[in-house]
Amino acid sequence: MAIVIEKVISIFVIILIGYVACRLGWLPQTASKYISKLLMNIAMPCLIVASMVQQSLTPEVGRNLVITSILCMILFTVTTLVGFVIARIMKVPLRDQGIYAFCLGYSNNGFLGFPVAQSIFGVEGLLFMILSNLMMNIHNFSFGIMTLTYGDRAKAPLKEKLKRFFNIPVVASLLGLVFLIVDVDLPEAPMSILTMLGNMTVPLSMIFLGIQLAQSSFKDVAGVKINHVISIFRLVIFPAVTFLICSLIGFDPMVTITVTLTAGLPIAVVVSILSEEYGRNTKLASECVFLSTLFSLISLPIMLWLLSSTL
Repeated sequence: MAIVIEKVISIFVIILIGYVACRLGWLPQTASKYISKLLMNIAMPCLIVASMVQQSLTPEVGRNLVITSILCMILFTVTTLVGFVIARIMKVPLRDQGIYAFCLGYSNNGFLGFPVAQSIFGVEGLLFMILSNLMMNIHNFSFGIMTLTYGDRAKAPLKEKLKRFFNIPVVASLLGLVFLIVDVDLPEAPMSILTMLGNMTVPLSMIFLGIQLAQSSFKDVAGVKINHVISIFRLVIFPAVTFLICSLIGFDPMVTITVTLTAGLPIAVVVSILSEEYGRNTKLASECVFLSTLFSLISLPIMLWLLSSTL
């Protein structure tokens, strides 16, 4: 337990550093745009490939990866549909219903999931979270975009859809899977480069989240009832139900950990980015991301402590 608490504290201290640096003006708010590109296009892809090359695909690991993929796809679908139900029950305007459904459907298993999984559960935990993130990208750049643009008849061209889907982290994940299946051993020099660049992912991801939090105000979002409901479902109810189901069925501990962690991470930052691109309510999306990320400072350490006891 002490090790888990120490690692979680380290992660959130770096988030705090990013927050303070942005508030003091050492990092401008625009810095998140460039850090995001550095993460998405360089650091994260290198981390993905390096971690997969270091793994050995045994029959048991392969079977568990397939099970994790299927469970994650089911999870994303069910949680998105629950989001629509909640939005309708709380009488959210039609144009905003898709935003809340997207927020409940997808978690931040990239920027936050990767460093948390690697820090707490090691290289194997990172491998499973990478797969979870790959499944999420497949889901949210297809069904997710339809969800976000619910109530809007405008459609993006096929070329633009393919461009968004085949982003660099997705390509890196697919390449890493090929290396994993074929059991490729990279030479020491390129492996060293990939490892050094990939090691930037954890601190940069945390600083990025700190900057995001610094750009929002708790006072502005605290009075909106549905924002709290969305955060409770994403951070408490979904992971609790997911863990209970996985435990009752008796899945491998790493499968249970990955799917539960995916279910309980805060809302994916990508909802704000896609809301801006598709002309949706970006302010609303950012408020949901902010509140869930803030509350995860409490929920995530508890969930990680409980999950670490399953190993």
